[in-house]
Amino acid sequence: MLLALLTIFAVPQINSEAHSINVLFIGDRGFHQPVDRLSDVYGELVRAGVAVDYEDNLDVINLAVLRQYDTVVMYANQPQHAEVPFDFMRAITRYVRGGGGFVGLHCTSGCFIQSDAWLKFIGARFESHGGEVFKQQLVGEHPLLKGWKNFEAWDETYVQTHVEDDRTILSMRGAEPWSWVRDVGKGRLFYSASGHDARVWTTAGFFDMLLRAIVYTAGEDVQLRKYPQFEYVAEEWVPNYEQRDPQDLMQVASTPQQALDSLVVPAGMHAELFACEPMVINPIALAFDEAGRCWVIESPGYPATRDGGDSVSILEDTDGDGLADKKTIFAEGLNLPTSVLKVDGGVLVTQAPELLFLKDTDGDDVCDERQVLLTGFGVWDTHAGPANLHWGPDNYVWGTVGYSGYESDVGTFGSGLWRWKPGLEHPEFMAQFTNNTWGLDFTSKGEIWGSTANNAPSFFVGLPHARRALPVSDSTRVHPALAKTRQGDFFGNFTAATSHTFATGNQFPEWWNETSAFVCEPTTHSISRLESYVSGSGYRTRDGFNVVVSVDDWFCPVQVKVGPDGALWIADFSQFVILHNLPGNPELGLPSVDFDEGNAHLTPLRDKSHGRIFRVVRNGEPVQSEFDLSSANADEILKAFDSKNKFWRVTARRLLIEQDLRGATGILNSMVRKFADRGDNGLVIALEALRTLAGFDSFNHPNGQAFDTIKEALMSQSVLFGEVALDVMPRNEKYAKLLADTDLIRAESGNLQRHALQAAAEMPSSYAIANDLLEAAMELDRADAWLSDALRLAIKAHSGPFTELAADLMVDESQVAIPEQILSAEGFAQEIYSGSADFSLVDDVLIIESQLGSDCAYQIALPVTGGFKYRFSALISTEAVTDEGATHGALLNVHPYHIVSQYVVGDSDWTEVFVEFETDVDQRSVTLNCLYGGWGESTGRALYKNMVLKPMGPANSLLSFLEYASQQPLAQLSGDARRGADVYQNSAANCIGCHPGIGPDLAGIGERLSADDIKQAIINPSSMRSVGYADNPVVMPEVTNFLSEQDVADLVQYLTEN
Repeated sequence: MLLALLTIFAVPQINSEAHSINVLFIGDRGFHQPVDRLSDVYGELVRAGVAVDYEDNLDVINLAVLRQYDTVVMYANQPQHAEVPFDFMRAITRYVRGGGGFVGLHCTSGCFIQSDAWLKFIGARFESHGGEVFKQQLVGEHPLLKGWKNFEAWDETYVQTHVEDDRTILSMRGAEPWSWVRDVGKGRLFYSASGHDARVWTTAGFFDMLLRAIVYTAGEDVQLRKYPQFEYVAEEWVPNYEQRDPQDLMQVASTPQQALDSLVVPAGMHAELFACEPMVINPIALAFDEAGRCWVIESPGYPATRDGGDSVSILEDTDGDGLADKKTIFAEGLNLPTSVLKVDGGVLVTQAPELLFLKDTDGDDVCDERQVLLTGFGVWDTHAGPANLHWGPDNYVWGTVGYSGYESDVGTFGSGLWRWKPGLEHPEFMAQFTNNTWGLDFTSKGEIWGSTANNAPSFFVGLPHARRALPVSDSTRVHPALAKTRQGDFFGNFTAATSHTFATGNQFPEWWNETSAFVCEPTTHSISRLESYVSGSGYRTRDGFNVVVSVDDWFCPVQVKVGPDGALWIADFSQFVILHNLPGNPELGLPSVDFDEGNAHLTPLRDKSHGRIFRVVRNGEPVQSEFDLSSANADEILKAFDSKNKFWRVTARRLLIEQDLRGATGILNSMVRKFADRGDNGLVIALEALRTLAGFDSFNHPNGQAFDTIKEALMSQSVLFGEVALDVMPRNEKYAKLLADTDLIRAESGNLQRHALQAAAEMPSSYAIANDLLEAAMELDRADAWLSDALRLAIKAHSGPFTELAADLMVDESQVAIPEQILSAEGFAQEIYSGSADFSLVDDVLIIESQLGSDCAYQIALPVTGGFKYRFSALISTEAVTDEGATHGALLNVHPYHIVSQYVVGDSDWTEVFVEFETDVDQRSVTLNCLYGGWGESTGRALYKNMVLKPMGPANSLLSFLEYASQQPLAQLSGDARRGADVYQNSAANCIGCHPGIGPDLAGIGERLSADDIKQAIINPSSMRSVGYADNPVVMPEVTNFLSEQDVADLVQYLTEN
């Protein structure tokens, strides 16, 4: 049996010697929009043989970095630097003098406006400008000008201060020198004042000038890269959503060598082929085990064939040459598996409708037993099911799911993230995204990220236990190398953002680690680099261009992972047509469209004979697995915590927990204390130790030292250490008191405060925490949406004590006066999403009518104030309006928010409906919709009138928090006098230490005061004083800092009865 499943492959040597001219493009995020301008020329540069990397952080640009490039192109103002940073100036000068090239464009002469050194380096300094359409005048016969066709475009007419030196002037604008070159030591410098905006950058003559400048400054020994020549054929089934005329030809499948030679990767790195057909066909997901071996799901059955032709295999490189030469089929006979995760004794595999455990009982790397762990994932659309399994920082198994969703007898969910662990009957839904969700990863901090289809390549999950996630990409553009790609929608943007994998380890530039996320876009044959950055108490991402791009139409990266060797591993599904179900008008560009059982459009172009796995690695770094923990003991496993590669740290934690190596608990506690205050990798060692202790449930041990470990972590000076400690600490009264003691609910760090508020939201109701929440509400940064949401969640958990403590603060705040808007029907525009409908306007009444069915709306865009609550209302009347399936009939909704009013269907007289929403802090406009159909097509007649947009006040004012707390259902806590006696005599509140004595005798107080009065005296002691104590200078401490809400109820019951 084993011989049939294990194959030793004779793999041909496939290496790439291709070398582009490597360019570092230095920009900024400012006025001239360098990212957009580079995007204008990026693909054309790559096709010409130039590889371009983008950077705008001058702090990371040193001489070692620069020497990886043939030349530098700079188009930036860098407005934060009035003077050129010394280290950057020294590095760029030494680089060019040593033979490197430099191309300065337009505003680069306005950089570092106070630096004479920069003036001398560039040869000019910006002074002023106008703007007009003009053509520069060429001067002389420099070789760079030979054959160049001058261009005319609108541009800024720079006037500059010039340095009279050894410049060779190439062109003039009147009397103003415009472009020039000069030698700088062994290197060459080029500058042109051209390039204000897209009107120039998209001109053929400007691109020609830029390419000539790059080639000239790179030096005579550097040549433009030549790519493989592909064969193309006419094929009527090539999708043509872009309506190109003529229709695109189809590229014949690339060979593995051609595919490798078509990849463009960052300078200082190279791509390697690890496996290809016939060893691997249609790889759809990768995983790695504790021995460092690669596991792969092959799915030639995707998108709909359920004939048992899919499999899970193990690939190994037995001779160390970088190519897989051994394949062991672990499990076959599978039907459309989508993800694999190595666990103890086998692998977990998602195969809708199930999560499977494929078990190897005898250690021979062949599955002997299959267990169904979960069932309920939808199967109606095979690219919308479960995927991307991970071992999470909380020691749960995490995964993604698209709109096929998960359904059970306890509820349904879809398009987001879920988690599960043994013992749970169903997965927990953890984050709601907006569409098909494929990407998932965790940073070492434990922050959760993901990606989806349809223009949302980066989601940040700021409040996972509230399912709260937001799209956070500053840009959704992709940067293909090919001039023509095939996308079904969102042209030029992310339409199928798969993977969201963070850099980690020693194979990437150090500043990429934990900040750069790699997101696949198979429709554009590219893998983007999104750079994360802190934004308030959360994070956002911005465009860092590509980490990998290809000129091969068959390169379809569907997953990337950082492997055990630190390399970036790529699962290339290898298809010409990767589109699943064509949106909108599916017949566009195709002979016909039918759909298969997986809701994918049928096409004869789906290939089942190709597949590749690539690795991207740093030049000169060893490419081998860092550890083999397959038979390691606890001490050996713990050594992996010191790895810079997150894969090994997570694997070590998983092994310790799965093998129940609790004997390491003492060492783990010591590691937390030893490494917590060390920077760099020492801190991540402590973080993994904390998470492992949580996996052992050590923090709930009554006699363990783990409580002190958590306490030390919370009290440390490290924000990150505190965040992780807050995440792993148990949610009970003991830790609620500890949380209140730390004052982290009011932490100066927004990230730390967000984690503290989330922990508070899951703690038992507590007066001490409620008091901290009240102070946080008064101090809150109202511009931070994450903190506002987190505070509301925490207030909800402690609403009773919060309301009582805030009773004296229930006063109106000054409100921003924003008038109510009565909306004229004439201001609404017509919008049809599908079907056909008739629109009319009669006496300020909007009317929509359809006989055949339509999904459409009257809509109006209006300005709004950020951070405000609004109410959009209208009267709706209907005549025979249908609502079949997912259709909603007649209703209101607001874009960009996914909230709707009640539905009005059938025959209905005028009915008032409304939708309330809160604008984001940076929101400046919304679109209000009088919707007809809505996620489906209705028929019948709908009328809308009296449309009103009413502001309801600041969304995150103190008053709004108090009102929110008072609206929560109060916990009905019954007091227990016996427990109350223990609180009175033995709790940290120390009631018996002052009563009687410093305070009054409480004997018989239940006969003098009501239970409510006793409770009020406990939580607000200054509100009433006993007879004889009115002038007593002693102030009763706020004992609620030490008591939970249940403690107070028990204490009140004890005092009432005694």
